[in-house]
Amino acid sequence: MKKFLVFILTAVLAAGIFAGCTPSEDDVDPGIQEPVYTYDEVSTSPDYAEVDLTGYTTYYFDAENGSDGSSGLSESEAKRSLDAANSLVQTVTEDTPVRILFKAGGVWTGKLTLGGFTATAEKPLIVDAYGQTETEKYARIDGSHIALEINAGKLRVSGLELTAVTGRNGIFVNVVTPGALTDLVISGNYIHDVNFRYDGEEDVTSLDLSRKEARDICPDSTYTYGHGAIVLETNTSEYVGPSWCEDVWIENNKIERVSRVGMFLTSSWARRPGMNWGHNHYYDDETNYYPHRRFVIRGNELTACGGDGIVLLAARDSWIENNTCYYAQLLGRTGFYNAGIWTHSCADTVIQYNEAAYTQKDNGAGDGQGFDIDIGNSDIVFRYNYSHDNEGGGILFCNTSTLETVYDESGEIVLDDMGIPVIEYRFSEWDRVMVSNNVFADNAGPVATCNGYVNGICFVQNTVVVLGDEPNGKVISTNDYNNSMEMGGGWTFYNNIFVARGDAYSYLDMQFCDSYEFKNNIFFGFSDAFYSQDAIDEGNFTYDPQIPLPERAEGGLTGAYAFAAQAAAVYTDGMDIDVRYKLDYASQDAENIDYIGAFCKAADK
Repeated sequence: MKKFLVFILTAVLAAGIFAGCTPSEDDVDPGIQEPVYTYDEVSTSPDYAEVDLTGYTTYYFDAENGSDGSSGLSESEAKRSLDAANSLVQTVTEDTPVRILFKAGGVWTGKLTLGGFTATAEKPLIVDAYGQTETEKYARIDGSHIALEINAGKLRVSGLELTAVTGRNGIFVNVVTPGALTDLVISGNYIHDVNFRYDGEEDVTSLDLSRKEARDICPDSTYTYGHGAIVLETNTSEYVGPSWCEDVWIENNKIERVSRVGMFLTSSWARRPGMNWGHNHYYDDETNYYPHRRFVIRGNELTACGGDGIVLLAARDSWIENNTCYYAQLLGRTGFYNAGIWTHSCADTVIQYNEAAYTQKDNGAGDGQGFDIDIGNSDIVFRYNYSHDNEGGGILFCNTSTLETVYDESGEIVLDDMGIPVIEYRFSEWDRVMVSNNVFADNAGPVATCNGYVNGICFVQNTVVVLGDEPNGKVISTNDYNNSMEMGGGWTFYNNIFVARGDAYSYLDMQFCDSYEFKNNIFFGFSDAFYSQDAIDEGNFTYDPQIPLPERAEGGLTGAYAFAAQAAAVYTDGMDIDVRYKLDYASQDAENIDYIGAFCKAADK
């Protein structure tokens, strides 16, 4: 197993990069040696260990031909019911490693509950399918409320098809004991039609849904974050004590037609400013605060989520990698704000090689961006992502204060001189966010929307193609959020390409930012008035980078290769920054190439 020291890379990487978000000096005093530029390795998420099946007892379940009176120890002696499986799970101990296999193509009705057992990280409980064919790849569980509930770690779940058409969850991870639920792998499952009432013959993503049709598929009463394909919560009470998760992999799952959310991974023990729910009496991020640690969310395919696609809250040392999210917020409605893939109250997190596209913004819905670095994030590395055709824009940066009771280090309420509890508006840190080597193409809104008190955005070596077809369209948008009256700042925009398809007047709205710099970027195809803005000075270029501009953005990460510039100057005019990646968006060797945009040279598919 790869050592979890790999996770330390995130913090080290962030520390190195953010120190290098400023340009190096071109003019060097005589006798002073020019800097030697370093190129960071591009790391990927860690793997979990393979399991040695020696010593395991395997039990088989067959929905058609099994019998609960059978031993279950062979395919010919398979057991049958979920009740029998749930009872068997309760008998699993660390000394009796068990593998439970359901026959692919079989259909069970009810709920599979995986809890009340003990196992080890080396010998976890394994739940999977057997007897797969080209047409039958999964064992199916149709849940009325929840198809699969998980209450314990040291567990691996694969090969299941899960539905709950009028129910709550495909998979509900519910932490019910204090401390950390650890070593959980949810891999290779198919979760669909959860809280999603649609039986039409047409692909639902091809429909222009009215407000009424969206509510017919999912009514307002169940359009909540508790409803979705995979929901994780830490629901221990104050009396029981704090709980959280560590070392969790959610990978290679296929999720379709779910509402409200594809994945919602939250906590009831991670309250802090900006995340104003939870049992803990927050003092600071080291005291009375219990975030998740080491989540890996990778290789998942999400299509037609009624609200958000992937939401990770209150996590540290985590990875969101190689996921695709199409048609998020498909069931939007007034007063709701959803995006494709986003984090909230996270730190030391890498978000890379993801594609978010076709996020909707109908029926009065808000946001609608492909990605979102939301409230209370810091030390985030966002690289090699592709955001295209999203109705709300490319990416959202957001932060706000919340009204918080003040506690001391012991968890006791702080009182003022009159004995009244002290309550203050407070912010969590939002800083050191590196946005590098991404492609943003053909999004209907701004490439970046910056709401509230967000600091330290380093936006470098990205390729941006805007539609440019809306008068007074914002390429960058800044706003107050919740009337916090605090401006963000310290934003740098270096070595980016901005190209407009149309020449309707567009502009950079930087009014709610107290310090920023645009330097060594290419701006091309905009209206004449665009170039008169203060942000577009002599430190930028206006020549044609010769991006081919296909009729529309193509899907798949390699679809972004069509936006690689052809002009030779693009690959020599880059400004030196102190720390750069060894690879560009297309995983081409970028060392010693002074390039602008996401690509260090034209990219081949």
